[in-house]
Amino acid sequence: SGQLEAVRRAANVRRGSLTGETARRLYGARLRLSASQIDRFYSCRYAYFLQYGLKARPRTEAALDAPESGTFIHFVLEHVARAAGEQDGGFRSPLVTEDFVRREVEKAVTEYVDTRLGGMENKSGRFRYLFGRLVDTAGEVALSMREELSNSDFTPLDFELRFAEDGELPAVDTGNGGSVVGAVDRVDGWEHDGKLYIRVIDYKTGKKKMELSDILYGVGLQMFIYLFALEREGGGRYGGREIVPAGVLYSPAREALVRSRADLPEPELAVEREKLRQFSGLVLMDDEVLEAMEKGGPRRLPLKISSKTGELSGALASAGQLGKLGRAVDALVADMADEVRRGSITADPYMRNAAETACAYCKYFDACRFADGTAGESYRRIYKLKTSEFWELLDRREAEKNTSRRDGAGERGDE
Repeated sequence: SGQLEAVRRAANVRRGSLTGETARRLYGARLRLSASQIDRFYSCRYAYFLQYGLKARPRTEAALDAPESGTFIHFVLEHVARAAGEQDGGFRSPLVTEDFVRREVEKAVTEYVDTRLGGMENKSGRFRYLFGRLVDTAGEVALSMREELSNSDFTPLDFELRFAEDGELPAVDTGNGGSVVGAVDRVDGWEHDGKLYIRVIDYKTGKKKMELSDILYGVGLQMFIYLFALEREGGGRYGGREIVPAGVLYSPAREALVRSRADLPEPELAVEREKLRQFSGLVLMDDEVLEAMEKGGPRRLPLKISSKTGELSGALASAGQLGKLGRAVDALVADMADEVRRGSITADPYMRNAAETACAYCKYFDACRFADGTAGESYRRIYKLKTSEFWELLDRREAEKNTSRRDGAGERGDE
């Protein structure tokens, strides 16, 4: 019938692409990107177009949302770190006890409620309940930070460090007429031999851990963008010293941090708590740096020591590998800016497995109606790689790019 044929035609309609002029009108002549925009683009280009091009807004429930939660936790942690920093020895001072941290958390909560929320008198019961849970979470994260930093030579230098036109550091230049703005949850530093080793910390309220292989697909670039921007731009902020990237770490900042089975004996419960506090991320493969990060061997760092050989393994990178990673991240950001300008709106959501896809929790799915294999669209597979496989693939990609550049230069020279 005619209706059936119309349905068939609609099923094969392609989304097409925007013209360069339309893209310029939607996004502006100079792209001003955020790390979350980059993540969204590499998760699915069509979702990026809906959110940042058309500015479509999904319906949301009124609640204490994630950005507000993050702002509150950062506020508490910064207050606690500042108070600890006033003590001789910082977090390593015997005065910075668990009770000290709890008192400072209480002060920070009171200040936040008075200055940011305007008191709690007119807040709903639901808001009060959610905020009470958030206060508990912030307190546990602050105690976890104390435990971590009391065993480390790295100390907090900044909380909520902003990269923006009006930020503490300039927006990150993409190199092709765009810029990246955003903020780092925490920046830690360790001075050694006249150099300042920098690591950036991101507080994660969800359960997802960083997968190094995601970077090759443009997912999870945020902290690496900032780490390498600090290497280039951070000297002026931190006393003119040479900046050496020491790593990116994702720290658990959620209620699950202290939840476990109630029937476990205390020694086993302590082990479970320790597991929940472990970082994910990537750190510099340098014995002195690793010892400065965590005294006495890795407990929370994403590393393991073989009980048989004593060999250290895990999320490690040499200085040379970090350099290659920095170039790869820069290239991915620049490629994104170019594709946005060209008007790319392909629906190409990533897929790790049947249960984990970019569509699973996408707020725009009802508008998109993506169906794998329909109208020439398909999932973009993300494969989990071992650390060694990741570096091998990164080496291969860089070699291919260098060969392509040389071939291109040769062809131009022959003309």
